[in-house]
Amino acid sequence: MQAVRERNPGRVITVDATELRCEISRRCGADVAINVSETDSVERVMELTEGRGADVVVECVGGNAGVKSFEQAQRMMKKDGVLHLIALYQGARRPGDGLLPLDSGTFMNKMLVAGIRVPEPRSKHRADAAQMLVDGRIKVGPLVTHRLPWRQTAEAYHMLFKRPDEALAVILEWDR
Repeated sequence: MQAVRERNPGRVITVDATELRCEISRRCGADVAINVSETDSVERVMELTEGRGADVVVECVGGNAGVKSFEQAQRMMKKDGVLHLIALYQGARRPGDGLLPLDSGTFMNKMLVAGIRVPEPRSKHRADAAQMLVDGRIKVGPLVTHRLPWRQTAEAYHMLFKRPDEALAVILEWDR
């Protein structure tokens, strides 16, 4: 979201299923953060865009939950919008098959981009991203919810996987 914000779009709307991540998103510059556990994200995006839909949707949920998110992303785009798929997905047939349900009726006249499609070498974009971190345009601090001694590495992984409503990023400290 911060990298998108850096490109000066008209408005940045984020969607997540946990209040913790919505709050972090707001603190990091989202104009609106929609909590899908409280409201229908497609309806809310359509309301916020006066029925037009989003110009660009960046879908980065991935995993099994990403399949539903991908379906919603298709419906919240404007009629000639762009959908960027960033994460890896597991399909409905069996986990790991990578299939996503593309609704051709919903998706007509829209663009689907898997990953990043740019004319410049990716190394230029990596350097640009690194510079945004160095000069503070992308702030990592608000994303860190926990600091644990390295001996608690297993606990950190379990917390991130089993309790995503409590943790976003964990820093393991080696000198404690």
